[in-house]
Amino acid sequence: MHDEMSCRASNGDNGSRSTGEFELYDNLSRKACKKRCLVSTDTCYGFEYSSIGKCEIWIVPIDRSKLKYAPSQKCYIKDENLLPRGYKFRQFGGKGCRTSNGDKGSKSTGEFDLFKKVTRSTCENKCEDEGKGCSGYEYSSRGGKCEIWKVRIDESKLKFMTGGFDCYVKDGSTEGPNTSVDDGNQFNLDARELTGFADSNGHVWKSSRQIWNEHTIDNDFKWKESYSDENSVYLLDKNGRDGVTARIDLKLAQIIYCPDVGRCSAMAAIKTVASNKKQQQCSRDKEVRIYKFSINGECDSSGDIPRGEHQLRFDGSKYFPNRNSDCNQSPQGYCKWDEEEAHYLGENAPWKSISALDSITVGTIEHDKIGQDDITSAKLEANDWYIDTCETYEVAVAAEFYQERVKSRCFGLSAALKGKDRANLQDCTNWTEPNDSFVWYLEVKPAAQKRAYRVFSETP
Repeated sequence: MHDEMSCRASNGDNGSRSTGEFELYDNLSRKACKKRCLVSTDTCYGFEYSSIGKCEIWIVPIDRSKLKYAPSQKCYIKDENLLPRGYKFRQFGGKGCRTSNGDKGSKSTGEFDLFKKVTRSTCENKCEDEGKGCSGYEYSSRGGKCEIWKVRIDESKLKFMTGGFDCYVKDGSTEGPNTSVDDGNQFNLDARELTGFADSNGHVWKSSRQIWNEHTIDNDFKWKESYSDENSVYLLDKNGRDGVTARIDLKLAQIIYCPDVGRCSAMAAIKTVASNKKQQQCSRDKEVRIYKFSINGECDSSGDIPRGEHQLRFDGSKYFPNRNSDCNQSPQGYCKWDEEEAHYLGENAPWKSISALDSITVGTIEHDKIGQDDITSAKLEANDWYIDTCETYEVAVAAEFYQERVKSRCFGLSAALKGKDRANLQDCTNWTEPNDSFVWYLEVKPAAQKRAYRVFSETP
């Protein structure tokens, strides 16, 4: 998906229904537009969807290099590896899927995409739709939980599970990056503290002010740090290769190389690492910001298009948006956000100074064009969000938008913090966003921490 981009043909033209580049449909939801493209497996190369419900089904190839900026449009290009369909799957009854290091994976760390309340056949179809981007799927008959796996599933590491789980591995599957850990390397280190390392190819990687240098015998390559989290550092190529990205993954002890969107493979194993980790003194007070807002379910039943208009709140005051460039806005200053999607606030999300003993209340006002605006909020007492640490961590809180109550919450923690004896800490990697809810994701860092990492930017 290419956000705020308009599809273009190989000659750079935006196409036309009359000249045969695309078929045009009005007043469709994004899901309905996508479905029209998927069922036209032989003729659809992708689709363009706009905020007014306009759907273009492209029947000529779309050129990624010619896409044009368009604030209210999104261009979705079908992966060339989608066809042919008709894959065979090997079923492992009563077992859960596992990576090559025996890990069960997580939606938040990118091993799989999660869908709920679907049938097994629908789950399998979703995997087929991803083509070589899906190595298999895990399905639970209790609740219709469907995990579409994007990395290689190791059949030798599958684990027996209760709850009606089955793992289905695509026959002959080699899709997705190999997640085996070379020489058993494990790094008890937050990736955001990483300053350098050597890899199994003999390359030396060093970081300086978010620019990474990959030194080889013959040449040096430059990468720009896009964002980082607990496990990974995400890089953009700075050597003239448009669209090339890479990920330094400490959890997998690998460098994952992506020459194109949706096509990645392991490049090398990570060996010796260096970091700026050290004992530090920091303020007990925190700085907090909302970096992501998710809408699960259809919270606005008055419109044909599954979209709401939202203003986020923080401790009773308007928080986001604050400027015209923050999002696609209504005349009243509300963000026009699609439902059933996560929305990243990016670098424009302001930091708020919070005392260690203070509570936090986050919320959203959903503009109603017909009746009264809907207000939903979630309050976190100090014990619900505060951890006495100098590390940066994540807190997620969900609230039902029908019953307006806090549903659940989780913490995104480093390995060191997970070892703390605290009964109310639930790891976000094992947490599923509730149905029919709003979810606010908070980033928390010490008030005295000077370095602000560029994290959580949305990438195509």
